[in-house]
This record gives sequence, C-alpha cells and structure tokens, in this order.
Amino acid sequence: MSITRRVLGLAAVVLTCTVGVAGAAPQPPVSGKVAGGFAAVTPCGSVSAARVSWSVRGGSVMGVTVANLPSNCNGGRLSLTLTGSAAASLGGVGPATVAGGTVTGVLSANPTASSVTGAQLVISGP
Repeated sequence: MSITRRVLGLAAVVLTCTVGVAGAAPQPPVSGKVAGGFAAVTPCGSVSAARVSWSVRGGSVMGVTVANLPSNCNGGRLSLTLTGSAAASLGGVGPATVAGGTVTGVLSANPTASSVTGAQLVISGP
C-alpha cells in the first residue's frame, strides 16, 4: 500500500469520526445530587424453621406455600425462587405479604417437580 493511500485512508477515518462527534446534538448540563446513607436492618427473626412445600399437577410445580415464619415477619414482603441444578432459577413467587406466618402463591413458571433442588427466600420489612 502506498503512503498516499494510507494518508487518504487515515484522513477519511479522522473526517468520519469528526463528523460523527460534531453531528451530535448538544446536551444541556444536568444538575443533580448524589447522596448516600445508612440504615440499620433488623431481621424479623430466624427463618430456619420455615417450611417450603409445593403443589404438583401433571408432574409440574404449580404453587408454593411457605409456613412457620416468625410472627415478627407478618406484614413483610416475601419473594421466593425455586432453584434447580447449579442454583438455576426455575420460577418464583412474590413479592407477597406474610400473614399468619404463611405465604401461598402461584409460580411465575411451572418447572417439573423432579428438577427442583432448593428454594431461596427473602423477606423485606415489615
């Protein structure tokens, strides 16, 4: 490749980049504040006694019930995810309000019962 072609090719690239940048509409400055904070988080209690069960129809999990939740969790919002191999998400419930230490919900997806190996749950609030 000759030097002339290289220079012309470089000039075309620079011109293209310059036109692309110069062609953009100007944006007005935006003012805003960034803030940080700290809030203590108090658990509603130990969920080690919680029992997760599910209903099965035609080999597929249709709904989930979480029972034996601490009474301090009543009014909190529970989200549950059923997991399979390698902790892959198979379907979830919630957020749903805890009442009487129990949450019952319909799954977002209906995995086969044999593919469920665990459940992960999170309670926010009350």
